[in-house]
Amino acid sequence: YQTLFALALGLAFGFLMKLVIPHHISDGIKDYALSPFKTVFMNSLKIIIAPVIFFSLACCISQFKNLSDLGRIGSKVMGTYLLTTLLAVCVGLFYNHMVRPGKVGFALNSANSLSAPTVDVSTDASHSFLDTIIGIVPSNFLQPFLESNTLQLLFLAIICGIAVKTIGEYSKILTDFFEACNSLFLTITSAIAKFIPFAVFCSISMLIYDLGGSTIKHLGSYLCTVIVALLTMIPVYSLLVLLLTRTNPVTFFKNIKEGMLTSFSLSSSNAAMPTNMKVCTEKLGISPKVVNFSIPLGATINMDGFTVCLSITVLFFARGYNIPITGSALVSILLTIILLSMATPGVPGSSIVSICVLLKVANIPLEAASLFIAVYPMIDMVGTMTNTTGDMAATFIAAKSEKLVDMEVFKG
Repeated sequence: YQTLFALALGLAFGFLMKLVIPHHISDGIKDYALSPFKTVFMNSLKIIIAPVIFFSLACCISQFKNLSDLGRIGSKVMGTYLLTTLLAVCVGLFYNHMVRPGKVGFALNSANSLSAPTVDVSTDASHSFLDTIIGIVPSNFLQPFLESNTLQLLFLAIICGIAVKTIGEYSKILTDFFEACNSLFLTITSAIAKFIPFAVFCSISMLIYDLGGSTIKHLGSYLCTVIVALLTMIPVYSLLVLLLTRTNPVTFFKNIKEGMLTSFSLSSSNAAMPTNMKVCTEKLGISPKVVNFSIPLGATINMDGFTVCLSITVLFFARGYNIPITGSALVSILLTIILLSMATPGVPGSSIVSICVLLKVANIPLEAASLFIAVYPMIDMVGTMTNTTGDMAATFIAAKSEKLVDMEVFKG
């Protein structure tokens, strides 16, 4: 609610600066108040990109060792999560192709991009698919952290996450260390997220003051495209429930409405987790032994809404900065999106960090994130609801296949 209020206030203040306040005063407010705060906020995001991605994914992958204890249930849960993630990527690419929000080069005319670093399109666009695969493996351990090379960080996180459970007596020490570091940087992320309302106010105020109506129109088109694409996942989940469980999707969504509304309000998969687990057991009739594994895991690695958003966002900004995305570059981007969906923590503001990561992979100026921040609050609420709906749908599908659903409870 604070972020939405900041959004409305930023809109009003931006028009006030543009239409009422003298320009020399407005320029002073922008240069000495709004712009410095936005710069500090963006720099704080840069600080935590590498550690958040590495430790989040390393801790996540270390949980995969436990799947052997759960046998078929764990495999079916993971398989369903992977299926919904791939469908989310397809939905995002479909809407991007059909709507194509944003005119080519529109962001190059914005004042926000004037200070952006020069874009070397050849860095990613000229690479072949083989070069991309070879480049995933770093020549040393520290280089990916120093350069914030996302694919290499993800590779190291996966290797460490898998290996940490196989080294005997030191396994617990390293697991605890990874979890401690993960908690540390998630805490820092949460602390930075508390300033999101201020960042939204600054970004939207500067957006209205600096940009023309055409750029605002492009952002509005992008926002509508993302929200419609996110809502499209609801019929996708309905179809999966119908085909894979042979149950009524209407009854399913009627039973989980409390969890969906809670996720929408809190904008946090982790914060909504207790409600979603209660809904799964008390409304859907799912066995607790499935729920206790699937929902916490889903809050960590199943981010369908986030995946839809990223698929559209990176291509939207690539058009905005007139950066061509070749086939091999698109493969790298999609691979990064899928891995980021596993690594992104379910806390408010985490999507902004991941947007910065993906912009770097696509060689798009990081300043584009300031445009994303302006519309982030509305996307975050709908995206989080989509994330948790996917968690509950996958949990129900896996449990139903194992006959671990009490249909009397489900039917009410």
